[in-house]
Amino acid sequence: MKKTLIAYYSLTGTTKTLAGKIHKHFPDSDLYEITVSDDVYPTDMYEIADVDERIKQKKTWPKISQLPDVQQYTKIIIGGPVWGDNVPSPIISFLNEIQNYQGNIDEFHTDVGQIRHYEDNFRRYLGNLKVDAFFDANSDSLDYWFEQQTAR
Repeated sequence: MKKTLIAYYSLTGTTKTLAGKIHKHFPDSDLYEITVSDDVYPTDMYEIADVDERIKQKKTWPKISQLPDVQQYTKIIIGGPVWGDNVPSPIISFLNEIQNYQGNIDEFHTDVGQIRHYEDNFRRYLGNLKVDAFFDANSDSLDYWFEQQTAR
């Protein structure tokens, strides 16, 4: 079986829970939580969106800690929340750090309904990377997505 990395960023625990379910489905996978310094985001949910927008405008991506050696994986599944129809900056930081990765990338996201242009926004930050599949936790069937993953 191919070796898979499941990399995720979760602020409230929702994405972390989904990442755990995905990890159980792929027995030969490693789970990696993308973390940033505690002082990057405030605790108020509404302020977080403003801070994240300023980060994107200035392109001052937060540093992530303990990046794994992604070259040992044939697939990376990247997950995070949707913030205002956009990609959270810790995910962008991760994408920036793995630009030399040559394997397959899939993406999953959790949201509260603001995803009209999320996939397009995610693609904007891929750089040299390409994503094979997206999974929206609120509208797609996890079982169906697993079937598709296993078939590839």
